[in-house]
Amino acid sequence: MNGKRLTVAGAVVLAALWVVSPVAGSPNTRWLTLAPGQTSIAVCGRFRRPDGVANFLLHARVHQHLLLRIEPLEPKLITAGLVVSPSGTTDGGPGGLIFDNDLNESGVYRIVVETRQHSGPGTFRLQINLR
Repeated sequence: MNGKRLTVAGAVVLAALWVVSPVAGSPNTRWLTLAPGQTSIAVCGRFRRPDGVANFLLHARVHQHLLLRIEPLEPKLITAGLVVSPSGTTDGGPGGLIFDNDLNESGVYRIVVETRQHSGPGTFRLQINLR
């Protein structure tokens, strides 16, 4: 009986994690990886719908400085970005320079890029500097 309760409890915990963190397994989520010594990376993304959202995951450490810039590559595309820290706090704003701060946590940061005013579809470039 005790083993059965543990199995059920484990299944509940896994289901809760899946619901709380659906981004990690979604098809529109990409890991951003910097090689040792590399401090910047640029990636392109595409919104296929007017209300598109793209998610990126980045591992960073406390006291590193993170600078994020979104550059729409379509004249009518309007973007916004959001950075979600490992503890869930958020910061961001309209496209362009969306984040330029020292980090106060270590772990996985989620970067959300989305269209504004249903201006998609379209392509964008996300520039990341992590020092």
